[in-house]
Amino acid sequence: VMPLGLQPRDFNGMTILSDEFSPMAVGIGGGFIAMGEVKQLEQALRSVDAKDAAGLGDDASFKSSMSLMPKDGVVGAWWGDFARQMEGTAEMFDMMTQQFAGVVGADEETEMPGLGIGLDDADGFYKLMKPEVVKRCFGDAIMDVTSTNAGYSMRYRILPAATK
Repeated sequence: VMPLGLQPRDFNGMTILSDEFSPMAVGIGGGFIAMGEVKQLEQALRSVDAKDAAGLGDDASFKSSMSLMPKDGVVGAWWGDFARQMEGTAEMFDMMTQQFAGVVGADEETEMPGLGIGLDDADGFYKLMKPEVVKRCFGDAIMDVTSTNAGYSMRYRILPAATK
């Protein structure tokens, strides 16, 4: 049994740690550790295992993003689709708003604690975070963790939108 209730299972000779309740899982294989939804992890592990198929190394967006990483001292790196990340954040925020409204019997004008906006104002956030809108404004997101004399330093960057 793994921490947080995650159970290991074999996937093409690699390992996915997940549970039936959480959308997040951990995949380990091909010298990599990845975190995300199970479907995404399966695809990532397939690309690590695919001998004759195009992998991330052939993806122009991935190569362009990774070229911006520091060349020395990197102990961890992450690359992601920012539009998809924001879509998930908007869905989670929408779910939290609905739960808040249900628990306190709120209506559209009830202010959300800590945000200073009414429930009806939150609808604009969801419309703004549609993937096609976010993709017009932002590119991929990358993060690097580097070793320093004082420990570790993490840098998260959102890249400019791709130009056509």
